Amino acid sequence: MSLPRTGSFVVALVTACAGGGEPGVTGGSIGSISNGGSEGPGDSGSATNPATSADSGGDAEVSSGGADSTGGEPPDLAGGTWMFENVSMTPIMGFHPRRALTVDGRELVTWAETAPDDIGTLNIMAASHDGGSWISESLTSYAGVQNTFPFMVSAPFPIVAWSGRTAVDDDDDVFVSIAKLDGWTPPRNLSDALEPATEARADQHPALVATDDGELAIAYISAAIDGSQPDATPEVFVSEFLLEDAPSKRLPLVDAATTTCTDIAGASAPTGVFHFVLVCVKSSASTLLQATNRSGDWKTNELSGLGTAILSPSMARGVAGVHLVWIQSLPCGTETCAEVFHAATNDEVFGSPVQVTDEVNLDERRPAVGVDPWGRVLVLHQASVDGVVGVYLSVSEDDGASFTALGRISPSDTDDDYQSPTSIGFDADGNPSFALEVLETGSDPLNVDVHVARFVPG
Repeated sequence: MSLPRTGSFVVALVTACAGGGEPGVTGGSIGSISNGGSEGPGDSGSATNPATSADSGGDAEVSSGGADSTGGEPPDLAGGTWMFENVSMTPIMGFHPRRALTVDGRELVTWAETAPDDIGTLNIMAASHDGGSWISESLTSYAGVQNTFPFMVSAPFPIVAWSGRTAVDDDDDVFVSIAKLDGWTPPRNLSDALEPATEARADQHPALVATDDGELAIAYISAAIDGSQPDATPEVFVSEFLLEDAPSKRLPLVDAATTTCTDIAGASAPTGVFHFVLVCVKSSASTLLQATNRSGDWKTNELSGLGTAILSPSMARGVAGVHLVWIQSLPCGTETCAEVFHAATNDEVFGSPVQVTDEVNLDERRPAVGVDPWGRVLVLHQASVDGVVGVYLSVSEDDGASFTALGRISPSDTDDDYQSPTSIGFDADGNPSFALEVLETGSDPLNVDVHVARFVPG
């Protein structure tokens, strides 16, 4: 059943200053959406992938034109306003938002939402927006089970994958649903097509990538269920398929005996090559593994120059390759600080990491990346100042070789937490937008709404 949720909530902010002040408000339609990150257990990542012409993985992938693809000058991201629209508008909790565009230009957002009377129940929600109000519906409606970690791309129809179960299942499976012109298709169980019927497994944290021609790949973490709990040594599988077809086989990406992975991000390159990045522990050390089909077969390699305590990878398609951001810990004085790092591919291989943030005690988390039509790399992340979480923006004008911090872009006059930015997209004029969660401080029961933020030039 579709329910109109009208009265979008708009927060006006002061105009941003070049030195990193806090911006403000107004909106616009989305032109392309970047979706490519994912979320691991206990920590949520981001997604980056475009929804119209390109897609890669927190939704889809970033569509990036040339320097003059919009026919105008790039917006000054150090000045302008930001508008925050409440998409979910419920007094319950919504998590892990993802965005994409339909072929007829409607903006879609998917997320996982608790049941009003049972926080142990999670269902997948979807909302559409065509310039009026947001209209939402539930893609799942099962009591007492959890369906979560949605990940959406466009191929070219938006397709969302998530992990969960139906009321009759005794294990976690990966499901997909496609947004056709006449509505969402019923959930389709991909795990049933890939696993022996007698094998009970927990399939979780799916990540999707897609080409412009409708070819898709899905990677997910899978563990055999031992008794009632997943095995402690999960595997990671990848499978390629077409939009309307079920995958026919799965391939292992890691040796579960030596490598344990907890998080996956994905993006497809402009060349059509699929890329996944996995957060793993190998030989007792935290690392990032790249999995790609660039040679025709799926192969993995370890990224170099990494630190420790790696979390929350997010990816996006760029002008010439794919971009990756993640969190890793660094020593800072007598403390250990979590900072955001970036790397980009050249000839499908990631280069050396570049540090994006350099702040003490801000507790940076959950980055998202997107590439605008002029090739500028935008990196969002959440950080905590005096116990209040906000969203911060950094921008690179040199394809990720260096970054300029533009400061906090979420409201500063509130105790509410603005967190988990994801799915960076750009409207027809190249203005950025993204999805996020907003936690209402002091709410009882706890209220977490899904929002979309849009930039309007000053």
